[in-house]
Amino acid sequence: MSMEHSNEQDLQKAIKGYQKEAMVFKRSGSFLKYSRTLLLMGNAYLSLSKIREPEENLESAIKAYKGALRILTKKDYPMDHAAVQNNLGRAYSRLAQFRDKEDNIKLAIEAFKEALTMFTRKDHLAEFAVANENLGNAYLVLATVRDRKENLELAVQTYNEALTACTEESNSERHKRIMGILNIVRSRLKKEHS
Repeated sequence: MSMEHSNEQDLQKAIKGYQKEAMVFKRSGSFLKYSRTLLLMGNAYLSLSKIREPEENLESAIKAYKGALRILTKKDYPMDHAAVQNNLGRAYSRLAQFRDKEDNIKLAIEAFKEALTMFTRKDHLAEFAVANENLGNAYLVLATVRDRKENLELAVQTYNEALTACTEESNSERHKRIMGILNIVRSRLKKEHS
């Protein structure tokens, strides 16, 4: 079952299970399993934040992701590191909806950019598209706070990058969504230039 479509009880049960597993793996010195469990726990908290207590659950997700990053380093586990960074960016983006918009969205942008150092178009097409879409969304939010024109331009640039990896044939739903957002952003930019 996908965490995105889980109900509150399933998510709470999953989190309790991950907490127990994490303690066992940490005590036994199985740090790779421990860190991957933290990633799963972070994902569960991120999903739970959409159902209840968003700020509290997002803080718990961020804490879990940061814990996972202590072991899942870019050097030793580049793909795991990138996945955690992308999800960390999602958590910060969501937290920006509730508080400290500029600070949290900047942290999200840093995390997405870090993920994109490993999720390259050449080797990880789908992940490259997702991380660029997330980064574009973050620039859109930042444009509501400061440097409107510059951040809208960065959003356009980033969405175009996503589209190089996400064609209508490969993922028509994502392609259509990005194109829709891109058209809106371009029209906003036209207004900025006029």
